[in-house]
Amino acid sequence: RTVAVEDTTPPVITVTTGTDTVERLSSWTDGGATTTEGTISTSGAVDANVSGTYKITYTATDLAGNVGTATRTVTVEDTTPPVITVTSGTDTVLRGGSWIDTGATTTEGTISTSGSVDTNVAGTYTITYTATDAVGNLSRIVRQVEVLDTRELVTLVVANGSITGAGVYEIDTNAMLIATPDIGYVLGNWNGAASGSDLSIEVLMSEDAEIGAIFN
Repeated sequence: RTVAVEDTTPPVITVTTGTDTVERLSSWTDGGATTTEGTISTSGAVDANVSGTYKITYTATDLAGNVGTATRTVTVEDTTPPVITVTSGTDTVLRGGSWIDTGATTTEGTISTSGSVDTNVAGTYTITYTATDAVGNLSRIVRQVEVLDTRELVTLVVANGSITGAGVYEIDTNAMLIATPDIGYVLGNWNGAASGSDLSIEVLMSEDAEIGAIFN
């Protein structure tokens, strides 16, 4: 009697549990697989820099040539929004001055800007920067711009000396005025919105002011 023992059963491959959903730009490690017979070869690749679904195929062949396969599915997802950084700038300006938007940068996508600043009107203004990446993740960040109310200090034309300190000042701040007599003269007194006879004085700019000096 001739007895033939056949092997028609392919190897059984078991995919080892692993982390098969990963964030784009992170790393993925193949957890591998085990087989009841033979050795395993692997095909397929995962690009963790590109969102998508990837297939890793494990194949094992036993001594009789039976082939077993198993597949691992890996998902690379992008749920991370762009990171926007506001570029440093001068965001506190005096009313009537000028303001320049220095913008912002993003790690992904392009930036759109909304909001405006009227430097002729004191107040706080908001500039919003928005960036959207290729899969629709969105980020926003804001820049606060402060336009400060101002008061103007005018120095009157005087004889026999000069005055420095005229200009535009933030409201309720102190302006420094300095009187310089010509040779042979002395300061008699300040007039207008100031008084006294000190060569240098501070004036609280709570309102517009005109100030002169008398030199004797």
